[in-house]
Amino acid sequence: MITEELNYNLVCLDSLVSAFSKSLPQLNINHEDRSGESVKNFRPFLKAYIKSLNGIDKKEKKLFFTFEGSYFCLDDIIQYKDNFEIIIFVLDLATPYDYFNHLKKYDKKFDWSYNLNDKELLEYSKNLFTYNKNLILQCKEHNLKYYNTAINRTRLFKKLIKLMKNNF
Repeated sequence: MITEELNYNLVCLDSLVSAFSKSLPQLNINHEDRSGESVKNFRPFLKAYIKSLNGIDKKEKKLFFTFEGSYFCLDDIIQYKDNFEIIIFVLDLATPYDYFNHLKKYDKKFDWSYNLNDKELLEYSKNLFTYNKNLILQCKEHNLKYYNTAINRTRLFKKLIKLMKNNF
């Protein structure tokens, strides 16, 4: 919604991870492990990409990006917080079962997790629960803006779009 409304460039991390998983399985970059080895293995690629964005010629038109997905380490982007507006969206739900139900309700056919069976989706939901709790703690530690998209997501995005239009 933000990408479309503000004409931002979308970087879909789920698609990149899917590409790595299918084309270079030996790198062990996959959707199932968002806090361990997979993120560690994906980190150099994403870090290099973010670093390349930082080098964009300042005389050119300002470019805006939306990174969709949860495969990055905040430590890799904090060093650029003076160069980028960083806003983190979290899904802050009470239990892994709430994540499971949320994914069942909102996943679309293009989402990588859409075709997981219930057992696989519950395991992924447990990982996502842990990841989001840690992400919130990191945001607080580094004084980064974050927003909970679990409640009234559409209203939140509309409010942020209006704010972003006025500030950028």
